[in-house]
Amino acid sequence: MNPSNTSTQRRSYVGLSITQACAAVSLGRASFYRTPRNWRIADAAVIEALNEQLKKSPRAGFWKYYQRLRRAGHAFNHKRVYRVYCRMGLNLRRRPKWVLPKRIAQPLEVSLFPNRQWALDFMHDTLYCGKRFRTLNIIDEGTRECLAIEIDTSLPAGRVIRVLVGVVCCENKTIYGGYTDAEGTPTTAMKNEIAFADASVGQMISALKKNGLFDSRLIVVTAKHGQSSSDPHRFFPIPGHSGGNGTSPANLIAGYLPYSESPLNANGIGPTEDDISQLWLNNSSDTQAAVNILQQNAQAAGIGEIFYGASLQTMFNAPGLPPFGDPRTPDIIVQPNVGVVYTGSSKKQAEHGGFSHDDTNVMLLVSNPKLKARKVDSFVETTQVAPTILKSLHLDPRSLDAVRLEGTTALPGISIDTE
Repeated sequence: MNPSNTSTQRRSYVGLSITQACAAVSLGRASFYRTPRNWRIADAAVIEALNEQLKKSPRAGFWKYYQRLRRAGHAFNHKRVYRVYCRMGLNLRRRPKWVLPKRIAQPLEVSLFPNRQWALDFMHDTLYCGKRFRTLNIIDEGTRECLAIEIDTSLPAGRVIRVLVGVVCCENKTIYGGYTDAEGTPTTAMKNEIAFADASVGQMISALKKNGLFDSRLIVVTAKHGQSSSDPHRFFPIPGHSGGNGTSPANLIAGYLPYSESPLNANGIGPTEDDISQLWLNNSSDTQAAVNILQQNAQAAGIGEIFYGASLQTMFNAPGLPPFGDPRTPDIIVQPNVGVVYTGSSKKQAEHGGFSHDDTNVMLLVSNPKLKARKVDSFVETTQVAPTILKSLHLDPRSLDAVRLEGTTALPGISIDTE
C-alpha cells in the first residue's frame, strides 16, 4: 500500500486537510512531502572518513575527529558530522566528576624524638650501562637518621615488608637476623634470606640448563666474610649505646692518632674499628708507648690480642712509608675478645673484619655434574677460588701476580674438564 494513499484515507476518515493534520502534530508540510532517504547512503563520505580515523585512534572523541577531518581537507559541517557520529554509536559516555570531601589543611608536625615518625620513599636511577635500579629509603624524621637503604632492580611488596620488619626489630633491640644461639639455630629472617639466596642460585642453574650449558659449568658459592659473634648472647658493644660499657682502643690512645682519625675530631673520618681495631699512629716511634696504655686498660677495652712490631710483620708488610714500609699496614692491630664490637650504635648485633673464628670461617660449595658429592675437611681459603676457576678453564693460574707471589694453590680435590 502506498504511504501517501494511506495518509489520504486517514485524513478523509477524520475530516482533516493536510495543513490541518500537519498543524495538529507540529509537522511542517515540507517534511510531510519530503521523500525519505537512507542516511547511510547520503552520508557515506562522512562515514568512510570517520572509519578511517577510528582505525588510528578508536577513543579520540568527537571534536578530535572533527578537527582531524578538517585538517585532512574534508569540508563537512560539524553538525552533520556529529549527527552521523551519534547515529554510528560513537558518542562516549561522559565520566562523572567525583566530588571529594574537603580536606582541612593541617600543619605538618615533625617529632624531635627518635622512633616517633618515619618516612619511607622510593627512588630510582640508571647505571652507566643503562640498567635501571630502585632504592627504598627509610628515615627517622626526628633524628634524620637513615634507618635502611634497600637497593635492587625490583623491590616487591614482600621485600619491603622484610626490610620494615628488620628495622622495627632493630629499633626495638630484638634479635632479628643471624642465629639465636651458639649452636647456630637460624632465626626466621635468616631462613628467609637463605631461601632467597637458594632461589636466586636456582634461577641461574635453570637458565644454564635451558641453554644447555649446565654440564660444562663449574659453580662456586661462598662468602667474602662471616660475622662475629654468631652467638648473639656473646655480643658486647664498647662503649655501647649508653657509653658505659668501656673504652675503645682508639679513645685510649686518641692523642697518638692523626687528628683526621682521632675520636677527638668530631668532623673527622674516625678510627677504623669494628670487631677489630686498626690503629695508624701519627708517629710510628710512639708504638711502644701506645701499646703500654692498651695493655694497662685491656679489660676496659675488651682486648684479646695486640699485634705490633714483629708479631704484626708475620701477617703483613712492615708499617711505615716507602721504601722502608707499607702505609697500608697499621702500626697496631687490636683483636678484641669474642663478641666485643667497638661501636656506640644500638642497631648492631654482630660485625666483621677481624681475625675471629666466626669472621674467617665461611661456607664454600663447588658444584658440577662430574663431581661426586663429598665433604672436604682440608683447610682452604677463599683466595683459592680464583686459581681454581682458571685451572678449570685450562688457563695457567700462575698468570695472576697474586697467585705467583703468594703461592696460592687451587682448591684440593677439584679436577674436571669444563670443555
